[in-house]
Amino acid sequence: MDASKTLFIAGGTDGIGLSLLALELKRAQYSKVFVLGRDFRKVDQLLSENDNTLSPARERLVKVPCDITCLGEMESTLSSIGDHSIHDFVSTIGTYHRGKIADIEVDTSSGAGSDIVADHFHLNCVSIIHLIRLMIPKLVRGASQILICTASLATLARSPYSLQSATKTAIKAFIDTLRIELKGDTRVMNIMPPSLDTRIFAKGGDFRSTDDYPPPSRVADTMQYMLDCPFDICIPEILIEQHQFEVA
Repeated sequence: MDASKTLFIAGGTDGIGLSLLALELKRAQYSKVFVLGRDFRKVDQLLSENDNTLSPARERLVKVPCDITCLGEMESTLSSIGDHSIHDFVSTIGTYHRGKIADIEVDTSSGAGSDIVADHFHLNCVSIIHLIRLMIPKLVRGASQILICTASLATLARSPYSLQSATKTAIKAFIDTLRIELKGDTRVMNIMPPSLDTRIFAKGGDFRSTDDYPPPSRVADTMQYMLDCPFDICIPEILIEQHQFEVA
């Protein structure tokens, strides 16, 4: 374990982020692991179910409760983290939407929360950009990494996932530009997984069976590999292909 290396996982309370957290707590690569999220019940469950192996890791884990869709809350929460103190920043945050754009109905008369298009872009794109922007001063110059989890939809548009494709493509373009801006200071990477066996579909009202999809640990293993590469080697992006899995 590096006595000073720190990891920050935004979205480490569920799905891919939780799988990555489990891997990192087991191997003790970092002296401190920050986890940002809204609901920490699965993190607590992970620790209780693996008390024998993860008990020492409790002291290294720092919970960061935060709703990134609220910019003021995010600014206040992250202000407590010292500048130039984070080595590796990972974000697996994202939401899901299925439906043709022509079928989306926007009720402008009912106020906030009625615009599906705006709400989806706010979480999947705008809030993530603000999160990354606020985290940049926290990173150790010349010895830090940013790894963002987008989706295979960022490279190949599919219907009926127009909003999903649009937001993931936008974040991919942002990451590509950020890589240029931070060259020499921070290694910037992107991983684009396929559909996985997680709760993201059910959260979005899509109750398909995901039993045949790869587990989130498959992506977490790959993320760990990317983070572990020697610092003079940058894997800008990895695409985990979908072709062997049938998508409804």
